[in-house]
Amino acid sequence: MSDAIAAAPAAAPAPTPAADVAAQANEALQSQDAVPTADALPTSDHSGAPASAELKAEAKQAVKAAVAATKKKFNIKVDGKQLEREIDLGNEAELIKIIQMAEMAQARAQEAAGLRKQDLDRSQQVEQFINALKNDPRSVLEHLGHNVPDLANKILEEEIKKMQMSPEQRKIQDLEKQLKDRLAADEESKKQTEIQQQEALKQKYATEYEKDMIAALDAGHLPKNPEVITRLTGMMKIALQNKIDLSFSDLIPLVKEGINNEMKSLMNSMSPEELDAILAEEKLKEINGRRKKALDAKKAKEAPPIAQSIKDSSIPKTDDVKKVDKKMAAKDFFKNLGRMR
Repeated sequence: MSDAIAAAPAAAPAPTPAADVAAQANEALQSQDAVPTADALPTSDHSGAPASAELKAEAKQAVKAAVAATKKKFNIKVDGKQLEREIDLGNEAELIKIIQMAEMAQARAQEAAGLRKQDLDRSQQVEQFINALKNDPRSVLEHLGHNVPDLANKILEEEIKKMQMSPEQRKIQDLEKQLKDRLAADEESKKQTEIQQQEALKQKYATEYEKDMIAALDAGHLPKNPEVITRLTGMMKIALQNKIDLSFSDLIPLVKEGINNEMKSLMNSMSPEELDAILAEEKLKEINGRRKKALDAKKAKEAPPIAQSIKDSSIPKTDDVKKVDKKMAAKDFFKNLGRMR
């Protein structure tokens, strides 16, 4: 029997509480769930007994180690600078943000590279054009639509004519050219100044018109949506084209009337269910309240004055008074009074 006992395998040692906690923390870390927190710490050891303070401390250390394992430092190079960044690989939101920023930066970099390439292409095209004009001007001028022989003859005639002039004539011609160029420059400057003044005036009127239009819409209790603004500005445009002096406030009633007519036509063709779906509940309550007040006011206006009604009805005829019993109750009195009428 002692031989049988000796041959039996030795029982596996029971896991220690600390080892059990570390195993649980490792399991949680390797699972698809989030990194274990203090709420997920075991409240009892392997045998089911309450966890001791030492066990809880060991469990917290295991969780901290698991959390620290998800953080990693990276050395990156940005614009020639070496940087160190720590990333929490267990933080999904942070990883998504990093990826989004990387994709955005990549897109902006590609866009900038495209713009630089376009600028480079334009610069190369300009340089090629200048070189071609220097090396083979005739081909370039012909490509631009010029008749080179006629152009050459014209230039030659001008030079011959200039050579035949006296020094005084050439000086006068130069002065006339300078005067012509100066007048042209002054005219161009004047034109640009007028354009700038017109733009400034247009902007001023646009700002004033916008303020007046918003004030008119607010006073007329109309929404500032594109449809209403288009109607209002369209009417103002017609008025200006016909040289009629009208303000936006003058046009609000016309816009309102047109909108109301269209709404009435549309609502008359709609079912009550469709109207309920369009109108807000608060507006329906407000409409019902206004109708009730109007109906009560109408009834009060049509009914005779209360004092006179009570006065007339409370004075019975002499014959009727004789028939009334002095000991009659008030309830019976008003009942009989109603019958007397």
